[in-house]
Amino acid sequence: MTIMSPELRRQTLAIVGASLLLVVGLGGWAVTTEFSGAVIASGQLVVDSSVKKVQHPTGGVVGELHVREGARVAADEIVMRLDDTQTRANLAIVSRLSTSSQRVRREKRLNGTARIESPSPPSS
Repeated sequence: MTIMSPELRRQTLAIVGASLLLVVGLGGWAVTTEFSGAVIASGQLVVDSSVKKVQHPTGGVVGELHVREGARVAADEIVMRLDDTQTRANLAIVSRLSTSSQRVRREKRLNGTARIESPSPPSS
């Protein structure tokens, strides 16, 4: 049997005393504390690995939606179509500017003018 030094015995007793005080203190507080209220709410747990986000790189407005929430989709199945109203409007503007630029360029070449200035956008 080994005899502990007085210093080691004192440290051991201090650690045991502090641990006992911590357990009794927290245990006593936990037993005597009452809840003054609780929040009760319903919810649904969904496994994140089965949810796939579908995003368009530039955004847009959904024109047609071909699936419902929770439906299974096959590979290459059309899920939704974006509304092309904004895209068609942008294409019309670009086409007008292009046509206008080509017309001005032709006129400048026919007139022999070397400097070509950009035309102002056509008014609607």
